[in-house]
Amino acid sequence: MLLSARSASAQSNLPPLGDSVYRQMLGFAGLVKGGAVTPHWMADGQSFWYVEGSPVSPTFHRVDPSSNTDAPVFDTPRLRSALAEALGHRPPLEGAPFDTFEFVDGETAATFTVENRRFRLDLSTYRLTPLGPAPAPAGPPSAGSAPEQPAPRGAWTALVQSSNIELRSPADGRTVALTTDGSERYGWSLPPGAWHPAGTHLIALRTDERAVHQMPVLHWLKPQHEEITWTPYAGPGETAERTELWILSVSGGRVRIPIGDDDGQAVTPLGWKPDGSEFVFLRADRQFKRVDLLAATPDGRVRTVLTERQETFVEGLAFGTASRTMYYPLGDGSRFVWRSERDGWSQLYLYDARGTLIRRLTAGATPVERVDAIDEKGGWVYYTVHGDPKRPYDEQVYRVDLEGQRSVRLVEATGVHAAAFAPGKGFFLDTHSAVDRAPAADLRRADGTLVRTMTTADISGLKALGWRAPEEFAVKAADGKTDLYGSLYTPHDFDPSRRYPVVDLQYMGNFVHSAPRTFSGTWLGDDAQSLTQLGFVVYIVDARGTPGRGKAFQDQTYMNVGKIEVPDHVAALRQLAATRPYMDTTRVGITGYSWGGYFTIRALLTAPDVFKVGVAGAPVVDFIAHHGPIEPYVGTPESNPDGYEQGSNVRLANRLQGRLLMTIGTTDVNVTFNHTMRLADAFIKAGKFFDLIVFPEQTHGLAPPVMAYYTEARNRYLLEHLGPPTRR
Repeated sequence: MLLSARSASAQSNLPPLGDSVYRQMLGFAGLVKGGAVTPHWMADGQSFWYVEGSPVSPTFHRVDPSSNTDAPVFDTPRLRSALAEALGHRPPLEGAPFDTFEFVDGETAATFTVENRRFRLDLSTYRLTPLGPAPAPAGPPSAGSAPEQPAPRGAWTALVQSSNIELRSPADGRTVALTTDGSERYGWSLPPGAWHPAGTHLIALRTDERAVHQMPVLHWLKPQHEEITWTPYAGPGETAERTELWILSVSGGRVRIPIGDDDGQAVTPLGWKPDGSEFVFLRADRQFKRVDLLAATPDGRVRTVLTERQETFVEGLAFGTASRTMYYPLGDGSRFVWRSERDGWSQLYLYDARGTLIRRLTAGATPVERVDAIDEKGGWVYYTVHGDPKRPYDEQVYRVDLEGQRSVRLVEATGVHAAAFAPGKGFFLDTHSAVDRAPAADLRRADGTLVRTMTTADISGLKALGWRAPEEFAVKAADGKTDLYGSLYTPHDFDPSRRYPVVDLQYMGNFVHSAPRTFSGTWLGDDAQSLTQLGFVVYIVDARGTPGRGKAFQDQTYMNVGKIEVPDHVAALRQLAATRPYMDTTRVGITGYSWGGYFTIRALLTAPDVFKVGVAGAPVVDFIAHHGPIEPYVGTPESNPDGYEQGSNVRLANRLQGRLLMTIGTTDVNVTFNHTMRLADAFIKAGKFFDLIVFPEQTHGLAPPVMAYYTEARNRYLLEHLGPPTRR
């Protein structure tokens, strides 16, 4: 069914367009001014420049941490005067009329672009030298590839064109094809860091999708006739893509690195050693039960450095991502730090290049999130860790010596910290916040000593709207013993004497914890800030089966996804409402997108006495329809038929009692259109009524105007069927 016209009756209940608190809170992150600094490190390895101010009046600052000074990079009046003479008119904006620049000539001059013209500015005389027109921006990279990569010695730039790799000469623009046999389903790509240090070889990937099922994608909006395109989509247990790893020589030769022909295995290139003797990469089997750290020589000989195994899975979908890598080399390539959950907690281990364990560096029931920097000369590893068992989702910055003897916390505030270290490792910028504390950025010495607070966010705009900080909470899971953590949001005009409908805003995918722990910048957290202004109490909680709490906590949903997550959310709701009489548990809605859509439907079907209304965006409906990456968590249909059966929402369609709105894009190739159609068919056959919005030509990530439409439709639906706050 199309979204019913009765939804229009809810429009009169929504705050008016314009300057309502709800409308303004839709741009919650934009109401948080400042609170972060992006450092651009300079040649001395410790100083940096950054830009502050609005785009209309940007100001560039240069910071010397050693002397604790912060001074303007440019004398703005002299800069603008020089530009006015060169341009023949007053330059645009009010400050520096550009948003970035480069230091050149030993940092005595700067280059930048104004009005599509390049200039060089002498910082002592303010003499301006024209450098000609700005170069044309590079085109978008091929899927899965890095942009153009210049060779270390500048002779060539490598790029991907039409599924093949070619070299381009920056000097004269001539090109040389390194491969000519690439095709759409058997194409070449370049990983980041592909070049050998000497510029003689390149690492390349080749992905073979020829045997993978091709999913039809129907395009309805063509001017005259519809059009069909095809995309590879391997379901659980089906043939998946095969990845090949090659070393290409600039002189034209190539050798394939023997990594096996298993389909679905994940290959993550990590880079060349500094001396170019080997290229290091990770290989994981299809279900992520085994991860190998491998090294290959330029002539293609490969060796296994070490192997990581788990009975369940190693990292799963988080494997190999930029923030979740397992391998951190020391500068000379003779040793590396390895992050492993081998004892049930993500910890750090020091190895030599042969793969021999030297020593363990960290320990305890506090999982390490990532390594931020390694100071080999000083003998320290800097890392981010969930260091406080009483606040398990907080992230603090620590350092441990390479002997594994001294582990020291470097920051004080609760919440989430993100460290950006100077290349010289003597200083770092610590950006931090909590759900109820505005962002700030501190400059610190490597030992954690505070040098200065660079910026604290201005949230006066939020306060002017009557914004109420969310309330952090801890409750017990459905098992009655496991602690769960989340946040509760109330409207700006909250009145505890009233009864508020409740919305469970969630994304229960078991490869990520999603309850916000920072002030802004998270999808669910920012979304809750506006949604609650419609008169809802909103809660967000992480159930069992998610990462960040140790391996045993995440493994509780292994082979049984969909079984305990909704009961945990119900348990959280009941405990929250037991001490908050303003929460009306007779009017509870739930909403989420993608895996959040799956669990929205799951909640309506398995807990209809609790959840009365749901909005499911682009929902997974069962696992058999979802593509291969589900396998690390539930296996294959052949190995775990019971898990696939119990996790299916399609088989439970006859249980629908509440109001359900589903949305789906016609060109979504992540959670494909057939998901929603299969569940719609099951609802129709069961005589269950539901609402549906179809977004033409939209993928899984909706275009901004369509995302705004989705948000508005979702909010109106919840408001119509849950109703406004009432008097007790």
